[in-house]
Parts: sequence; structure tokens; C-alpha cells
Amino acid sequence: SEHGPYDALVGFSQGAIMVTMLTARALQRVARGEGAPPAWACNVLLSALPPRASPYAPIFPPGGSPLHASPPIARLPAIACMGRQDPFAPYGR
Repeated sequence: SEHGPYDALVGFSQGAIMVTMLTARALQRVARGEGAPPAWACNVLLSALPPRASPYAPIFPPGGSPLHASPPIARLPAIACMGRQDPFAPYGR
């Protein structure tokens, strides 16, 4: 509250994965009735990949999209940018 409110969380590469996981965890707490919605309005993800850490596997099934996440993180708007020449671009889709 001292420096906010924040309109967006921005992350690049591994930072974008952290933003995605932080958002998913916040939305999980909301879905369980244990917390308030995220204080930010959207995510900006640059060169992001879906989280692959085992604790997040149930939230982000392999080959799934944020629409299939549990809870759907697509409920929070996001802007995702990935370069065409990025070798991980197919995985990031």
C-alpha cells in the first residue's frame, strides 16, 4: 500500500513465469474463499513459458492454455509477447 496500487505486473522470461504462478496462487486463494483478488489489473508477460514446476502441474496441465488452468488465470487480463525467432516460441504458445 505504500507504493501502490499497481495496475500491472510485468515479467520477462523466468520473471514472467513467476508473475503467472503468483497470479494463479492468488486466484486459487480467491476460489477457496481464503483471500482477496489480486491487487493488480493485468499481467504483462515477455518471453514467457508456462510454469513447469511440479507443484504447479495441476494448475497448468501440459499443452494446456491459461483457459484450462485451475482456476482459469484467463480471468485476469494479460498481454503476452514472444519473438518469432525465440527458440521457445512454440512452447510459449
